[in-house]
This record gives sequence, C-alpha cells and structure tokens, in this order.
Amino acid sequence: MAGIKWTDKEIDILRALASKGYSVQDMLKVFKERTYHSIQHKAREMEIKIGFGARTAEFDEQLFEEMMRDGSSRNKNNQV
Repeated sequence: MAGIKWTDKEIDILRALASKGYSVQDMLKVFKERTYHSIQHKAREMEIKIGFGARTAEFDEQLFEEMMRDGSSRNKNNQV
C-alpha cells in the first residue's frame, strides 16, 4: 500500500541528516507525517545509511522544520 510520495526536498534532507549521523528517532521530529518504518524503507531504497545513536542534544528541530516548509509542496501536489 503506497503512502505519500517522498519529495526531492525530503530526500535531500534525509541524506543531509543521515550524513550527520542522525537516527531515525531524530528524523521523526522533522518528518512528522512519516513513520519510523517509512524513513527506514526510503533510506534503504536510496542506499542511505542511517546512524543508530541518538543525537537529540545537537538536533536543531526548528532549522529542519524550516527546511521542510521551504519548497515542500507534498501536502498539495504529491499525494499518491
């Protein structure tokens, strides 16, 4: 069963977070409409390695929420 299609912007953010060592738990704060499984699945599909350790203390939730708002039209145009 298909859910909401990932945007290019979301994939870029996923790559950026993964490259900094953020865990799926941390990424859930950014991808609020995604499930833990969805993030894991997309990362595997894109061959993106995600860290297991939490970096919550260094996580700038506001910055990444702004990144999601800038250019993300998922809710309007990209639903499957």
